[in-house]
Amino acid sequence: MKFPDFIIIGAMKCGTTVLWHNLNRHPYINMCKNWEDPKVASTEIRFWNNGEPHKTWDKGIDWYKSLFDGDCCGEKSANYIEESISMGRMTEYIPNVKLILNIRNPIDRAYSEYQMQRAKINRPFDMDLVNQRGYLYRGMYYQQINSNVLPFFPKESLYIVIQERMKNNINYELAKLCDFLEVRPHNFEIEETTAAKATDRSLDLNEDGRVRLYKKWHSEYKPMSMEMGKNLSQYFKKHNENLFKFLGYEIIEWRN
Repeated sequence: MKFPDFIIIGAMKCGTTVLWHNLNRHPYINMCKNWEDPKVASTEIRFWNNGEPHKTWDKGIDWYKSLFDGDCCGEKSANYIEESISMGRMTEYIPNVKLILNIRNPIDRAYSEYQMQRAKINRPFDMDLVNQRGYLYRGMYYQQINSNVLPFFPKESLYIVIQERMKNNINYELAKLCDFLEVRPHNFEIEETTAAKATDRSLDLNEDGRVRLYKKWHSEYKPMSMEMGKNLSQYFKKHNENLFKFLGYEIIEWRN
């Protein structure tokens, strides 16, 4: 039994599940699953924040460590970044763990989350809705880094994956990530697929739970209104500027 060498801590709707599957294809990386989750062994462990519905923190440290095997292994839970309690617990038990944070244009992130929930909530995508449902907070990446990560981990422990760049040059971006993880780069076979198929976790699985082919998700939504796009752009402007200052560069792919 061992602790993970790295953890993907978020953010929601920024390609964390895709990254999980892709890293799991690497011959020297093992990504753990929660085999007790009925959804074909979920990629979401949610241990450090005791996420519902399985109360994984209550299962104990030995249960968590039993999930990991191999020289380089990791887990992911897309909502770890949202709560300081997750980072506080991690630093107590695994202070040297490497952290990976996926981010994307926060406007697109919010709209993607809405599309995932649209049928259930049956409401238009407007500012009243995004304020109520946390869509805005999850796109305030620097605020979450500054409040929930940096009090517990040094900046050097955190690797930022920019989803737009990952989509545009996958193997190049994965090679940089492998360098951060200190594993040999690996060229992946790429298969275009839809988000609906990719989220079917029984699709293209070997008996050991590994996907047979590297996945590059592709989704198309009806465009949001121009007015809503302008409102969100204005809302996130200062938050993005704070993020770029933290990174030391502008993410030009986010320019409107």
